[in-house]
Amino acid sequence: MNGNKKLNEKEIQEMIRKVDGAMAREGMSLTKELKHKLYNCIIGESLIGIERRKVIEKYRGIYGQYIYERTVDYCYKGSAVLINKLNITNDEDLFNAKRELVSLKTYELNEKIGYDYC
Repeated sequence: MNGNKKLNEKEIQEMIRKVDGAMAREGMSLTKELKHKLYNCIIGESLIGIERRKVIEKYRGIYGQYIYERTVDYCYKGSAVLINKLNITNDEDLFNAKRELVSLKTYELNEKIGYDYC
């Protein structure tokens, strides 16, 4: 993600800290596993797009296919969970999926446009 620039450990940890700070302000602090995913993306062992697809596939496996329907209701029937494209009907799983996807996108956007989110 960082082109050909070789980052040192301090720079990598600072990038992760910035994403964690941005996510914490939204009540979604990064887990140890998410920090590890970001680390692997920063050092080039994985790609953000691949990691996002893994998150989507993980929740598809739990909740079925990716859906989008027009509806007058905002929540799943008998639930307070907002209707979502991943068809996740459990609050905790929806929170975790959002945290993973948003943290990856936050890092990706910073790399593309150089936005300083701290």
